[in-house]
Amino acid sequence: MPGTVLNELWTNEADRKPLLRQVGNQIAAVHEAEFDQPGMIIGGDASELHLTDTSWVETLCETVEWRAQDWFADRFRDLPGQLINTIQAVDPTLDGTTPTLIHGDPSRVNVYLDPNGLLDWERALVGDPAFGLAEALFHHLGQPDVSEDERPVLQSALYEGYRERAGTLPTGFEEKIPLYRAIVNLLIPQAFDDWASSAESKDALAADVREDFESRLDQARRVAS
Repeated sequence: MPGTVLNELWTNEADRKPLLRQVGNQIAAVHEAEFDQPGMIIGGDASELHLTDTSWVETLCETVEWRAQDWFADRFRDLPGQLINTIQAVDPTLDGTTPTLIHGDPSRVNVYLDPNGLLDWERALVGDPAFGLAEALFHHLGQPDVSEDERPVLQSALYEGYRERAGTLPTGFEEKIPLYRAIVNLLIPQAFDDWASSAESKDALAADVREDFESRLDQARRVAS
């Protein structure tokens, strides 16, 4: 298909700031599709999507359950349940926010440029656009190949691209980001057996992963209290 996968440019040492601006712009474009209610997508076509009749909290919990079903590192099998308990405790709402389409997996291999577009929509859902932006932050800036020094600059570029299209960041983004970051970071323990296969001490690394994830859950609860 025409276009260039963002990951190709990213790994070829291209200037990452304009790439992140384009990502932010594309995420904002997805969020232009607005709905009357949140929900998981269970069918539909180009003219209409069929959604589950669920609240935003229920949608998030069902999303976590669904994402954890197919494969998950055995040593972390308890974490999805902890995450669901945290979502229910924090009880995020959509007050003042219009539910929008959320891609669900805006990773570097799913972002196309020239022409712009996103592939792989199997994780898509409808809900808080702040969650969609949090997913973009994780997939593009929460990876080992992004240094602590460049992360603030690239984050600003992502936000700039989003604002260019949407005018502003999603309502309540800063307040909601701790919980949403915890949700998207579930992928790290989930895929542990894949990305940590060559680690010298998997047990020690797993302990660090668990500590980091559980600290994110604690932070989400503290911010909401």
